[in-house]
Amino acid sequence: MAFHLPFAKLLAALTVLTYVQTDTPAGWILADHATVSYGSPNGANFTFGKRKDAPYIWTRFYILFGRIEVVLKAAPGSGIITGAVMMSDDLDEIDWEWSGNNFAQSTGQVQTNFFGKGIAGTYSRGTAPQVDEPQDQFHTYALDWTPDALTWSIDGKNVRTLNNNHLTYGEWQYPQTPSRLHIGLWCSGDNETNSWGTIGWGGGPTDFTKLPYSAYVKSVNITTPNPCSSWKYPTPFDGLYNSVQCTNETISLPCTYSVVAGDDGYKIAKNLTVNFENLKAVNPGINWDVLQLDQALKVPGGNCTTSSNTVSVSTSSSSVNTSTTSSMGSSTDSSSIVSSSSLTPPGRTSASSSSSYPYFIVQDDVVLERKFVFYPL
Repeated sequence: MAFHLPFAKLLAALTVLTYVQTDTPAGWILADHATVSYGSPNGANFTFGKRKDAPYIWTRFYILFGRIEVVLKAAPGSGIITGAVMMSDDLDEIDWEWSGNNFAQSTGQVQTNFFGKGIAGTYSRGTAPQVDEPQDQFHTYALDWTPDALTWSIDGKNVRTLNNNHLTYGEWQYPQTPSRLHIGLWCSGDNETNSWGTIGWGGGPTDFTKLPYSAYVKSVNITTPNPCSSWKYPTPFDGLYNSVQCTNETISLPCTYSVVAGDDGYKIAKNLTVNFENLKAVNPGINWDVLQLDQALKVPGGNCTTSSNTVSVSTSSSSVNTSTTSSMGSSTDSSSIVSSSSLTPPGRTSASSSSSYPYFIVQDDVVLERKFVFYPL
């Protein structure tokens, strides 16, 4: 697949952007009711401080192939799971996961896994490479993701390579759709919320008398070989990367919504047939717990005809010439997007035919590399 951009976009691709963070980065989303602190010598602090906490952040922007590098120290604690996961709207998934007691094993380890189209199957695709004291030491965990193969590495050493098998059915499908990085903690060891199978997988029950448990992320470095201003999924979609279209289309917000009595964010999103996370992403700074009467909200791709208190806005688009080859382009970029989906995907299914695919993923810039530094330089 080859990608072509206007000259100005290609010039922008020569830029390397480094962000030193003291708050949630502008290119990322913080999970509802979650707290992540920044700026300490250990970097971003993801703390599990009480039952049902799940401190998570995830990128607004998507990439299709590239390198994802995270410098991380996992949280301790039986059943406390630290994750660095790539997830697509099509439920392709690439995992790094750590257990606070190394999944009840005697040596340090991390689990690698992948899912194609959200199909769990027999859960037989994971591996457990060894790593020295992952709860006490920082290590560099990287994914090198191409159309042909996916490699997991630790501190520069390859620990697993998965080749693209080109399957279009079943649990062994290769992840190959535009994805976002999710980082955070969750608890597998709570018997009030998890099955005994999940508790056993994560290393056993969690000891809540020893809270808090914290993971730390010093930096995230993301590059991608696709200088693409937006992605478009065809309908129907066969799940293959070379069917995802790289375009130069832009879509302006189609309507503005005015809050009425009895509204809440989820109700508004449902009535206007948009994803709540999409709605939040284009309305930063809104207190969703206390909406104000007549408050104006931007609506990304909403069906404005479903409500009388909306105002239409025009849309426009232009396309970029694309052609399909056996490999991706050689330039690199990483872009933030206008649209975003929920952190928690729909339940895994036994087949992908019922999935609902987004029409557009709209991105705003093209740069060589994004590096997010979460500790003082």
